[in-house]
Amino acid sequence: MQSNKLLLAIAACCSLLLSFSAQALEVLTTTASLGALTREIGGAQVKVSVLAPPDRDPHDLTAKPSLISLARAADGLVSIGAGLEEGWLPAVLEQAGNRRIQPGQAGSFIATGQVDLIQETREGNSFIGHIHKQGNPHIQMDPVRMARVATAMGAWLAQLDTAHAAQYRSRAEQTAQRLLTFSQTASTQLQAAPGAVLYHEDALYFLSRFNIPLLGTLEPSPGVPPTATHLQELIKTLRGKPGIIIRAPYQAEDGANMLAQELGMQVAVLSMEPSAQADLSGYLAMLEAWVATLARKP
Repeated sequence: MQSNKLLLAIAACCSLLLSFSAQALEVLTTTASLGALTREIGGAQVKVSVLAPPDRDPHDLTAKPSLISLARAADGLVSIGAGLEEGWLPAVLEQAGNRRIQPGQAGSFIATGQVDLIQETREGNSFIGHIHKQGNPHIQMDPVRMARVATAMGAWLAQLDTAHAAQYRSRAEQTAQRLLTFSQTASTQLQAAPGAVLYHEDALYFLSRFNIPLLGTLEPSPGVPPTATHLQELIKTLRGKPGIIIRAPYQAEDGANMLAQELGMQVAVLSMEPSAQADLSGYLAMLEAWVATLARKP
């Protein structure tokens, strides 16, 4: 009888351990593109929650109670870094009080720390706008840099969850290869692409990767809304040149429409992020929309 009780106790203990080990890691990502990579590499072992909705400017969120609640229970945090989330993420982390995901801890993964950054050349006002002293943080628009992020993320997840380390590394390798293959194909498609006017320098990595000229930005300096004076300067500089004007859905349309009317250019509204539930295919579909738009002659 005692032997049976002992066997039952051991079985219950083993069941509990198996149940615990089967629990998915709770990983937060600040953006949907990082969520797509994490979801692809993490597989069934990782549950991903995205903090910044893809239809919102990730610079300008609020440390809402819902974000703090997610951060309090998280096992890992994947952020862009380089100042992109500095207006809201530190407040979320402080109020959550979760030591595991604080900067410098094992549960913190910063994407821009894995790649070289394009340095911003335009000056801004330290009291308004978006000043990124470390460099331009919008690396999600470059599939090659995201391939490097994917490889590093696989190694990071392998350290957080050693039981599934080989799976994370394998999926990371596959993810990186798909991103590099996409980049090679897109390079061919975009060989004759015209220059682009951006609202913000958030697609600078895309233009740089595929050798597409940046004709100008609607913002006179990073994060500062277009002014009449700046728009008139753009019109004077760009008149007669081929190109396309691109803005994100959350960026104001007035300046882009006015410039388009004066210059005879088209305006394209393109997302900078996939859906919050996207995997790698969803992320690549977002970039494919950029390729298709820019590959068309204006």
